[in-house]
Amino acid sequence: RWPIALVLGLQAGLTAGCGSHAKLDPSFGAGGVVLTQVGGDAVGHAVALQPDGAIVVAGSAGSGPGRDFVVLRHLADGSLDPAFG
Repeated sequence: RWPIALVLGLQAGLTAGCGSHAKLDPSFGAGGVVLTQVGGDAVGHAVALQPDGAIVVAGSAGSGPGRDFVVLRHLADGSLDPAFG
């Protein structure tokens, strides 16, 4: 379980680098990282990359037994998809 921002930055923002190294894609979000505030203690549980390059993250936010289910969809450039939801 990772914070949602870390999952997006590592899963979606990576590009192939020289040799066996990978580097963040600077065209994704801000320098390869997207931080999405959803409130509370947010945790990403699953990430899916869609054929159009959009990224869907499912997770939870809140604390204790009152956690909420969260689903986010980011476009290929890292911005939130305004048509989602």
